[in-house]
Amino acid sequence: MPCHPGDHVHREVGAGTTQDPKLTPPQIMWLVAPPKSQTRTLGNEQVARDLGRIGFTHIWIRSCDHRTTRISVATRRGRGRRRQVVHTDNHITVYCGRSSNADRQGDVFLLVERDGTWRIMRDSERAPAPNGRQGHGIELYPYP
Repeated sequence: MPCHPGDHVHREVGAGTTQDPKLTPPQIMWLVAPPKSQTRTLGNEQVARDLGRIGFTHIWIRSCDHRTTRISVATRRGRGRRRQVVHTDNHITVYCGRSSNADRQGDVFLLVERDGTWRIMRDSERAPAPNGRQGHGIELYPYP
């Protein structure tokens, strides 16, 4: 079931002030229940916090780290389209904004380092997308 900003928040961390987003952690709101593993919960939040370093003050986590996505593909007869689940790089799905209103949505691809640190993938670390195009570490689109 889709979730949206304004839905029930399961967990909330950070201040989310707009004074200096590079110094103040963003407000992170979980629209889904966080993972039972504290390591995964904190790792997802670290990736969301990294979005704060590029100016986002409010981040809503729609889906914690996962390795699948749905894409639109042509039907066999070519008369329509259908949704298909495909494997992709590990990522979280978010809404985010530079105020308490979300103006972007999308995926933030992540990498877990050998020392256990979670971070946003660099574009060069992404595997090509199912359609063959090179992916980006942060893929955000206008919302709504």
